[in-house]
Amino acid sequence: MVQWRRLRQMITVVRRSLGALSSFLHRSVCTRLRWETGFGLDDYAATGLTAGLIWAGKGLLIGFFSRYLRINSEGVRIVVAPQFGKAFYQSNLDCILETSLGYIMIVVLKLCAIWLLKSPRIILRRKRYA
Repeated sequence: MVQWRRLRQMITVVRRSLGALSSFLHRSVCTRLRWETGFGLDDYAATGLTAGLIWAGKGLLIGFFSRYLRINSEGVRIVVAPQFGKAFYQSNLDCILETSLGYIMIVVLKLCAIWLLKSPRIILRRKRYA
């Protein structure tokens, strides 16, 4: 019984932490996103299929993050470079986020309150006035 209570408490902590990080991302702007992936397989057909799967995966991830983060389209560069007949993998991700320093401090305080206090009732929240 105690383990279930601890598990529920941890789920609550993780859920609130994701909420704080989500609000942080909504206030951030991605000014540069460069994601280059080079890979290869011995089989040519498998290399082509894998290239398509990597493109699809990258598109899904960028689409998911664009829901929470404003992405400047001028700074985006996505590359998938297959090397046929040669087995290797290399990926490089370069991303620059712009946000205000004050909001970073607020999010850090929220995360400290969530993780250190771990009480479902005590959380730093900004009151919303209608």
